[in-house]
Amino acid sequence: YVADSLRAGTGAQLSIVCGGLLVQSLPGGTITAGDVQAVFRQDQPVRVVTIQAQTLFQVLEQAVSHARLGEDEQLDPESGADQFPQISGFSFVFDVSQLPGRRVREVVLEDGTVLERTDTRSFTLAVPEDMVDGTLGFSALEDAQGAAAGTLSGWLARHIQDQGQVRIPETGRITMLGAAHSLFEQFHMGALLPYVLLLVLLIRLPWLRRRWATVR
Repeated sequence: YVADSLRAGTGAQLSIVCGGLLVQSLPGGTITAGDVQAVFRQDQPVRVVTIQAQTLFQVLEQAVSHARLGEDEQLDPESGADQFPQISGFSFVFDVSQLPGRRVREVVLEDGTVLERTDTRSFTLAVPEDMVDGTLGFSALEDAQGAAAGTLSGWLARHIQDQGQVRIPETGRITMLGAAHSLFEQFHMGALLPYVLLLVLLIRLPWLRRRWATVR
C-alpha cells in the first residue's frame, strides 16, 4: 500500500519501498496524521529516478540477496528484513535457493510486459532516500539521475485521503521459489495429485494382478 502511494503521488511508473523502513501497520477506524507517521521507522524524502531494466534487475537482486531459508526449509522472516522490497507497478519471481546475484528469474510489468535484463527501455522509479544514498547498500542506484518529490508520510496521507478509506492491495506481486513446497505450489501440483495417483495405480495394476495370481 505504501509503494502504491508513492507511485500514485509521484506519477512514477514503478516504486519500491524496503521492508525495514515499515515498522507499524495502519490501525482500523479513523486514521490520524500520527498513525501515518508511525508507519515509518523514519520519515524520508522520496526520490524519482530514471533507470533501465538492467538496473531494476540489479536492485531486486540486491533486495533479495540476504533472504535465506530456515531449518524448516521456509523463508526465514528475520533474514533480509531491511532490504526486502515492497513493490508497485510490477511483479517478480526469485529463487531463494540460488546464489545472491542470480536469484531473480522474471520481472513483469503491470501491463503484462516481461522484461529482460538486456532491455534498454527507461522507467521512472520512486524510492525512499535511503535506497539512493548508500544507507541500504543499493549500489545500483548510486548514480541514478532523479529529483526529490515529497515525503513518505506525505504521499501515504494523500493516498488515504484520495481513496477515502484504506483498500488493501491484492497480494501476489512477489513469488518465491526454492523453499519447501514452493515448486509444488508454483505448478499447482495439488490439483493434479489425484490424477498422478490414478496413473501410478494403473501402471502398477498388471503387477498387482500377477502378484495376486501367484499368491493364490
